[in-house]
Amino acid sequence: MTATERSGRRRCFGAATAILAVAVVWTSGACAKVRIEGSRDALHVATDNDTVANVLAALAAAYPIAIDASTPLDAPAREQVSGSLSQVLSALLEGYDYAIWIERELTKVVVSGRSGKRPVPPAPPPPRPNITQKWR
Repeated sequence: MTATERSGRRRCFGAATAILAVAVVWTSGACAKVRIEGSRDALHVATDNDTVANVLAALAAAYPIAIDASTPLDAPAREQVSGSLSQVLSALLEGYDYAIWIERELTKVVVSGRSGKRPVPPAPPPPRPNITQKWR
């Protein structure tokens, strides 16, 4: 295969990806929908009356995204967000503690909780008996 053939296939794959990325995903919420347009580098997401979890699920259906959340993502999502995929994810996850990193084509998102909520510290260990009390 020549370099020109490979380049043509890449362009064809890129065009097919862009066409597939223009998606309307209906979620199970009452009259809620998520509209996703564009590519990973220039993305526009619009939603009506939906949660962050449903918008992330729609994005994960359109792009290779792995989401690991240890807290419910039940906050209302912003109605319109634009930017790169990482910028859109950051805007949607505002109010949560999260990390985003990219490994090859997969974008990984880990959400550890809501911002500003302090974790409950573990209970202190029971006091140790004083060794001199054993000898009395």
